[in-house]
Amino acid sequence: MLGYNIKIFHYEDGVQVRLYKRPVRVGYERPPFDKHPDPELDDFKDCPFGSVKKVANEKNDERSAYVSFSRSKQMIYGIARANLWEYFLTLTFDRKLTDSSDYRFVTKRATEWLNNIKKRHCPDLKYLVVPELHADGIHWHLHGLLANCSGLRFQDSGRKSSSGFPIYNLQNWHYGFSTVTAVLDTGRVSSYIAKYITKEMTNKIPGRQRYWASNNCFRPNDVYEHDFVNVSYDELVKKYSSGARHVSQRESPDGSQVITYIELGQE
Repeated sequence: MLGYNIKIFHYEDGVQVRLYKRPVRVGYERPPFDKHPDPELDDFKDCPFGSVKKVANEKNDERSAYVSFSRSKQMIYGIARANLWEYFLTLTFDRKLTDSSDYRFVTKRATEWLNNIKKRHCPDLKYLVVPELHADGIHWHLHGLLANCSGLRFQDSGRKSSSGFPIYNLQNWHYGFSTVTAVLDTGRVSSYIAKYITKEMTNKIPGRQRYWASNNCFRPNDVYEHDFVNVSYDELVKKYSSGARHVSQRESPDGSQVITYIELGQE
């Protein structure tokens, strides 16, 4: 098979079908974004706005940044959706103890803390942790999803969420403030945590780690199958949309692809 136009993800809470208007080729390298067909123009030095080559490179860089951002976002959503979670976590840093404006230091501290928690308190802990840039555009804090939490210590904060459920503090976190709330809907919280990955954030940390997931997390490849179905895109959308819980579409920035996401109930 040289490609696919349908992916089916089998999650614990239901099935998601993704339909691709333009079949996705496997083992095929797409030509560079907006590369001009005439190589001589790349050496045109008298262009008042700079060389054509420079403009092409900027567009390539823009596309590469978008692809990198999209992959991170999709992977975070995929890992989140492929697992069942118990709690949603927010961790902030006391700036007297941690320079939370230093992303490298935040990354090091978060990694060490997660490793120590699994080693000393909660060996079966399952986690997915994502950084978020604070509203000041300088400092970082963390959000995460947790499961298998028997070794963690939660303390009731005395407050309740908008849904009326208790908000806890995580006593194992000693670097600042923490809040923990129960996860009620895996699909909804998966979309929620993926939204923390933004293009602005990824531009600030090029080449840096953008999330932390424990080795015992299921990955998207564990729960999906793909195939090429010789049926038109519109027919596939009509077929799978019937009785769907939710349907949405996304178009790529260059207009080359349209993906329809269809949420079905449990099998």
